[in-house]
Amino acid sequence: MGLVERGLSLVEVLAAMLLVGIALLPLFQLYPVLLGASGQRDDLTLVGTAATRQMEALVADLVRGATPPDPPAGGGACDPPPNCRLTWQVTRENLYGAQLWRVWVEAWVDTNGDGLPSSSELYAYHTTRVWRR
Repeated sequence: MGLVERGLSLVEVLAAMLLVGIALLPLFQLYPVLLGASGQRDDLTLVGTAATRQMEALVADLVRGATPPDPPAGGGACDPPPNCRLTWQVTRENLYGAQLWRVWVEAWVDTNGDGLPSSSELYAYHTTRVWRR
């Protein structure tokens, strides 16, 4: 009877590892892109949270019957994230004997430093109405 050989040779194992490594190389090139997208998503969440907090504070004051802020608009920094800017505005209308307050809040990451939101910057806004008789 002859000798039976089973298994893979060292050369075959090394060739298989080389092919797997070459196949995974494009995935490793995507890793920095995925990390950048994750960071932008985190910043957008923080910007949206800042806008929501400001909106909730303004609406809560109006619902409790407080006088609207004077001046009826404002803004400033909303860190984190860095370069975060926030503006808000409250306007009043009389409608059928009731007071309608419109509250508008926007927040963005001011990457170009001009103090205004642009289409290339992370941006979030909220708007709502508060009725009071």
